[in-house]
Amino acid sequence: MSYFANQHERIRTIHSHIKDAKKTIDSLIESSYSVASLEDYDSKRIELRRSLTHFQTTIGTYSTTIASLRRQVDKMRSDTPEQQDSKKKEQKLFEELRTGDDEGIDNDDVSLSESLLPSIISVVDQTLAFAKSDAMTKMEIEARKESIHQAMSIQSQPVHDSTTTQFTPILTQNEHMSTVISTLIERLNAPPLPPITLIPFDGESTQWESFYSQYSSEIGAMSHLSDHAKLVYLRNALTGAALRSVEGIPIEGKNLKSTIDRLKSVYGRSKRSNTILINQLFSIRPKSFTLEDQLECTQQLINKIHQLEDQSMVDNFALINQIAGTIHSKHLKKMYQLEPSTMKEALFHIESDLREQLEIAKLESTFRSTTRSGFHQPRERPPNPIHDKFIKPSITKPYKGPSCVYCGKHDFSHCTTITSISERKAILRDKKLCNKCLSSMHPSIQCDRKCQQCTKPHHKSICDSPSNNHKQNQSTIAASITSNHSFSGIARLFTAKASLQNPINNTSATKHVFLDAGAMVSVITRSLANELNLKPHSSLPMIISGVGGESTSGDVHDVVTVNIMTTKGLHSINALIMDTVITRSMNLHPLSSEDYEIVQARCPSSHSVYHRITRSIDWNH
Repeated sequence: MSYFANQHERIRTIHSHIKDAKKTIDSLIESSYSVASLEDYDSKRIELRRSLTHFQTTIGTYSTTIASLRRQVDKMRSDTPEQQDSKKKEQKLFEELRTGDDEGIDNDDVSLSESLLPSIISVVDQTLAFAKSDAMTKMEIEARKESIHQAMSIQSQPVHDSTTTQFTPILTQNEHMSTVISTLIERLNAPPLPPITLIPFDGESTQWESFYSQYSSEIGAMSHLSDHAKLVYLRNALTGAALRSVEGIPIEGKNLKSTIDRLKSVYGRSKRSNTILINQLFSIRPKSFTLEDQLECTQQLINKIHQLEDQSMVDNFALINQIAGTIHSKHLKKMYQLEPSTMKEALFHIESDLREQLEIAKLESTFRSTTRSGFHQPRERPPNPIHDKFIKPSITKPYKGPSCVYCGKHDFSHCTTITSISERKAILRDKKLCNKCLSSMHPSIQCDRKCQQCTKPHHKSICDSPSNNHKQNQSTIAASITSNHSFSGIARLFTAKASLQNPINNTSATKHVFLDAGAMVSVITRSLANELNLKPHSSLPMIISGVGGESTSGDVHDVVTVNIMTTKGLHSINALIMDTVITRSMNLHPLSSEDYEIVQARCPSSHSVYHRITRSIDWNH
């Protein structure tokens, strides 16, 4: 079984689409050998060109997917024998995939792009040239037959006295035939329409206004184009349901207006489109609470706002704050301060703020990497750093975000005052709050949030599953112990080197680990999570304090799963991602020679014990 089984399956699916597209082109080529008229030729040409474009696009997607899988396989680590075997296995499976074929069509992306595609294009061009010649010949023959028939009918009439009068109609008909043939030849030999690319319209009503505006400015406004040419451009840009809605209308210049009117009647409903767009607006969520994902979510929201014909429908205070809170709760404070008058203005402020934070984060990362590669200037620290890293109970530091909906004294989702789930549910009913996200902005039926503990449609603070009750009891007890038994003083920290592994793609790294028996959660730095390519699968709001008293400000932290290699095999751990360091430097004295001898006597075979404390902590557990 490959680690990249999903990518292999996607590649096979795209290859089957290539095979289907080639069959469609072959069928159209076969039917193009017998065209009945000029209109028939135009219809065949449009279908062939559209199918060829789809074929080229599918091959491009296939090549991109193959290249992506190749890069992932090449990036696999090979530090250990197991990793080397795993990488060789994936390379072998990848080559087997590329060297295969399906019904005579190679899986090799290079062969498809450089051999199959050019040959198909050549055959299509030859077919169209033959069909064009055939249509011209047939039209010429029909014109000759009609002229001869008319001439013979004139000759059968009574002979007049004047010889000139007798042959004048025949000459007139011959001239008419020559004019018709010349017109046909000129039309068939005319140069192809200039390439003008329109964004395809597949029948999504929210995209109609944008598509029609583009067509009107780029095609409809061109006076030198005939109605027939404009209709050809329009039909080439239609796909899916939009094409099916007008496919019965013949491709003739006189049908341009009726085709546009048909599309307007089906898709030009602004009220319905606005309703769909607003529903789509409220369904947009960030993938995680990283700055990058928040920025991507904000940009999606801005794009959706631009599609609204009447943007004032979402320009009210409640909706603006609801959308801002969806991106991240920290943006609510900025909305209260700025009081934006429109949704677009609010999103622009959030976008600007996120870009600024990302730039600062990049500068800090560059500065830290430069400092590590150059010299380290020690900074003065107060003596006697606090030993334990612990989670501060809510009563020791006021929470700056929304207050608890149950008692109003601390973080809204971790109440230790009202612990009864039935009481909490009653409070939510009385305050008319959403029982899935505790928001007052919408009813529960419109919310798609789910419990992080059991995935059922309710908030985790009212989850009555046995595992959640057990965890809540443990958190309450641990918080009480922490608040009553905090102490300070110089103490030795347990550190060791360990191999960490991404459980999905087996990316691994050896880092220093801080083993804290008093910690309630495991923590991993953002840089190490990125190095191991760990993807967050959930998030938790939490205030965390580390060695030396440094603490977070109550942000929501992403949660990832990481494997740690032990002597008994792999051990899977859920860890919170930290964006900032919350420990202070500790300039402690090394172990005395007597203490070091005792450590060696007690742990003679351990390779993880050092006589100096390691200050570089990349991952905490």
